[in-house]
Amino acid sequence: MPTQRQTAYKCPVSYLIKGHYIQKEGWEPSYVETPLGNISRANLTGVIIGQEERSLILDDGTGQIRLTSFEENTSFLNIRIGDHVLTIGRPRLYQDHIYLNVEIIKKIDPKWLLLRKAELEGIKPILTPSQAVPAPSLSLPTEPAPSVGEQILAQIKQLDTGEGADIDEVLKAINAENGEKVIRMLLQEGEVYEIKPGKLKLL
Repeated sequence: MPTQRQTAYKCPVSYLIKGHYIQKEGWEPSYVETPLGNISRANLTGVIIGQEERSLILDDGTGQIRLTSFEENTSFLNIRIGDHVLTIGRPRLYQDHIYLNVEIIKKIDPKWLLLRKAELEGIKPILTPSQAVPAPSLSLPTEPAPSVGEQILAQIKQLDTGEGADIDEVLKAINAENGEKVIRMLLQEGEVYEIKPGKLKLL
């Protein structure tokens, strides 16, 4: 008989895509070994940065993962690039890449992503000998100086007319020696995202 529905654990995308996938047979659920334990169902939040037929790309600031739905899921089909979403699904492996088979997906207010980030920062990893996946840093960087980051965020907001702010224009406006480094940090931390190559948007 089928096992009961598994808990959907909140975790960073990086834990899933860098984890070790364990394929099980029969009714026993397959899972990914992560620093938070074995995850057979995941609860993720992030921004949709890519879209293809029957698949989406989710970015949560720690990594990117492909979302796929093999069912006639109206909610899935209504999601677009730039949407902030919460999704629940089962990790699966295809050609050495882990993706998420979506069960539930819905649009959420961007503020929920900040709440999730705070939640994940408070979760203590549970490492086992078989798990060689280092825990990603979820804390805000201490360098470079915050003032440079604030200038970048302000310029993105000012230059974005709907299609995103051009990275070169942002760098030219702030005229900071470490501007590219700060932008990379903001992308990693999930403060901004690249809606398309060379174009930034605020989270």
